[in-house]
Amino acid sequence: MWALHLEKWNGKCIISPNPDLIIESDASSKQGWGAVDVAQNIRMGGPWDETEKALHINALELKAAEFGLKSLTKDKTDIHVHLKMDNVSAVAHINRMGGTRSPILLKINRARYGNIAYKGE
Repeated sequence: MWALHLEKWNGKCIISPNPDLIIESDASSKQGWGAVDVAQNIRMGGPWDETEKALHINALELKAAEFGLKSLTKDKTDIHVHLKMDNVSAVAHINRMGGTRSPILLKINRARYGNIAYKGE
């Protein structure tokens, strides 16, 4: 019974409201990052710098999500964003609010948000 597991709930919504914005993000280890606001077809992206190019693809996917969120929500506040990603490790890291065992993903998350994380899919 679900009621027996309420202590593990951790404040997450049981029923998710409709998002105000749907963002799809992706990363390429050679090219750079990209993100799109699905409803308005607004695209953002850019190349990696030399330091970023050396990172593992999981870290690049997390950074692509970060850059996409920052660039597509810069003029917005108090919104629900549905983030779509194609990297299982980065999605797991976001969904667990930093709870993966990947040192690089934890380092990126802590450097950018402290204890804040986003819900991804």
